[in-house]
This record gives sequence, C-alpha cells and structure tokens, in this order.
Amino acid sequence: MLSMPATADVSGNVSDAAFIAGQYCDDTWRALSKLAIAPGDLAVERAGHIANRLSAALGNGPWHVLVFSYPKLGWPVMALMGNRILVAKEFVDDSNDNELAFVYAHEMGHVALGHLPQRYAALIADAGGAVTRWTQVTRYAREEWALFRQEELEADQFGFALAARAGFDAKAGADSALSHLTPDPQHPTPEARLSALGLKGASR
Repeated sequence: MLSMPATADVSGNVSDAAFIAGQYCDDTWRALSKLAIAPGDLAVERAGHIANRLSAALGNGPWHVLVFSYPKLGWPVMALMGNRILVAKEFVDDSNDNELAFVYAHEMGHVALGHLPQRYAALIADAGGAVTRWTQVTRYAREEWALFRQEELEADQFGFALAARAGFDAKAGADSALSHLTPDPQHPTPEARLSALGLKGASR
C-alpha cells in the first residue's frame, strides 16, 4: 500500500473506500454496457484473446472484457474491480497486440495493486468523510494528483512485467503506448514513464 500525501489522512476510510470504489466500478460498467459491441465483432474476439493471455499469466482468475464504442470518451481502456476490463473498439482497431497488451496489463495493475480503494480513501478524507456516493468526491481529485502520478508509475511497472510474462514484447508495447501520450497533471510525463521503465532511449 502506498503512503498517502500529507493532505490525506485515510485512517478509518478503508472499508468505506472499498465500497465507494466498487460503486464507481459498477456504475461505470453498467453505463458502458449500453454501448457494448456485439460478441461476433473481430475487435471483441481479439480484445478477449489478449486479456485471456494476460489473465493466465497473472493467475487470479478470468477477466471479463467489454468492448464499447464511444469515440468522445477521454480514455480508451479501464480495468475495474471484479476483474473487469472496458476497452474502446476504436483503440483495439488502432493498436497492435503489444501495445494493447501493455495498456491492458497496466490497467489490470491498478486493480491488482489496490489503487482504486486507495484513491477513494484519500478522496473521502479530503471530503471530510461521510461519503455515500463516488460522485461526491470527484471535485477533490486535484488534491490527489501526486498520488495519481505515483499510481501510474506503479501500474506501468506491473504492466510491463505482466505483459512480458504473458509472452508479449513489453518494450515495444510500452514505447508505442506511452511515447505519444499528451501530458496532463494526473499522469507523469511520457518521458518520465519511459525512463522509469528503462526505455528512455527507445526509438519513436
């Protein structure tokens, strides 16, 4: 478990955080299920095949993959508690297997490392406790950007190792996935993330 930033005293929030994080995961899965692509689509089959290879290497049971289409959504892949992965069809179509595997594995790392409950524990503390819905704490996200950035680096390390263990080219996947990202305050810079993986000199 990561130590929290000085702004967040999370003592007493662990059980509440797990509930709120699960609530967010269930709401998100339910909402995007309405945009799901039919099972016969090639993107669905490919997305599921890659997830199966990663889950076999991870060894914590099967992961359920939901491929959806919503080009305006700001993120293409997300893993949720309960061994669930959401992935945009557009991202599957535009990514090679190594890139897709690294991004999947990175997102699976957020779940395996307990980042969602950890994040919500900090946000609940920022809100002063007594939180019953995840929507009540979203406005406090800015206060935890340092925590978010640390979580991203941890998930990168986890994802890199998992993708390699599953037989993918983790170096190529990470370089492809990270090198073209647009920097934002919630994530380390692409250069910092590649450097942390020992890929600072990777070709673009």
